[in-house]
Amino acid sequence: MLDKARDSQDALGNLVALGMSTRNSALLREYSERLLKVNPSSRAALEGLAAAAFQSGKYDQAVQYCGDLVRVARDSFEAQFNY
Repeated sequence: MLDKARDSQDALGNLVALGMSTRNSALLREYSERLLKVNPSSRAALEGLAAAAFQSGKYDQAVQYCGDLVRVARDSFEAQFNY
């Protein structure tokens, strides 16, 4: 599917969700980075990158992505109080 719609936010978002649910940090990082390039304010991409950073023990990066998520998701209670 991505071969035909390389920049499909829906497809990339689904792959990010797959990476999160399977705890596959390589898959999660790859598709989160691709989604972030397509949509720099994507909540799913920032959540995925933060989760991948936490899984890899890269806490400084995780903090950065969580901060970016809070700035992007100002209207989200969860983003404000859980990240």
